[in-house]
Amino acid sequence: MKIILVDIDGRLGNQMFQYAYAKKLAKQYSNSRLLFNFYRLSLYKQMNPTESGWEDHLKDFQTQYDVSEQTLAEFLKENLSKSQYFLLRYHNRWVHHLRWMKEHTYSTYEKLPWLLKKHADFLYRKGLLIFPGKTKKKIVELQSEHLLLHSYFEDSDFYQSMREELYADFTPKEELLEQNVEFYKKIQDRQSVCITIRRGDYLTEENQANFFQCDESYFVRGIEIIKEKVQNPVFFLFSDDLDYAQEFAEKHLSTAEFYVEKANNPLWEKVRLMRECKHFIISNSTFSWWAQFLSSHTDKIVVGPKTWYPEHSINKNNSLVQDEWIKL
Repeated sequence: MKIILVDIDGRLGNQMFQYAYAKKLAKQYSNSRLLFNFYRLSLYKQMNPTESGWEDHLKDFQTQYDVSEQTLAEFLKENLSKSQYFLLRYHNRWVHHLRWMKEHTYSTYEKLPWLLKKHADFLYRKGLLIFPGKTKKKIVELQSEHLLLHSYFEDSDFYQSMREELYADFTPKEELLEQNVEFYKKIQDRQSVCITIRRGDYLTEENQANFFQCDESYFVRGIEIIKEKVQNPVFFLFSDDLDYAQEFAEKHLSTAEFYVEKANNPLWEKVRLMRECKHFIISNSTFSWWAQFLSSHTDKIVVGPKTWYPEHSINKNNSLVQDEWIKL
């Protein structure tokens, strides 16, 4: 039996990518098991007690995987072979901290120097898909019964053939909330345009240079484009800062019909509402990306950023930007 171990890292959007890639790998083997460990998120929660999202959000959907309740160290030591565990410790303690290595941590495999490609190949062959952080493809044939995944797997090409399957997996277990019944019906009945405004931790001094890409002018231009291409659009705003979303809508959508999501929607409910929209203006957020990707409307118009990260970001991956988008 192939056991695909996933050291989960990040909030829901990242978790969805890790789940999708693990499932993609599992489909290649007739007998495989997905085993996820969320211990890393509990550490993030302790370090950032005022932030939300550091928990297993996949459990709220029709996803299927086993969960390890162990600490991360126990999880790795028990489920990896001795040689795998030694190699992982050696990589994390010594190789990972080399300056040359750190410079390429957030690159895709394709952008690695030749020697680091060989290192990534070697790790994967041994069952450790852990470098680089933005792995873009399955590199070499696996020679181990156990495979450890710790990366973000952010590439739209990976999942195109799995959209319907992932739509089913990422369907919430709970029924539509009563507070959203009318809101949901409007999304279904109108030429609904989902606007997702990501602010929150993107605005901190630490994160702005690496993540903040879609400012107010970006959304204004997106709205202008949608109005040119869609007859009678109705705008539905989703955000981690609903006060700002309301102010933005009142300022820039005063002549259009718009609705701002209600407060206290859990993330699984947001996914349900957002993916049912017919058109999208998205932020450079993995959560935004999944909403437009899961949409079943084949004639959808998606306005997205032309580069996923700011020019000088440490992140060097642009693989979530899709050719069919209108890119700003």
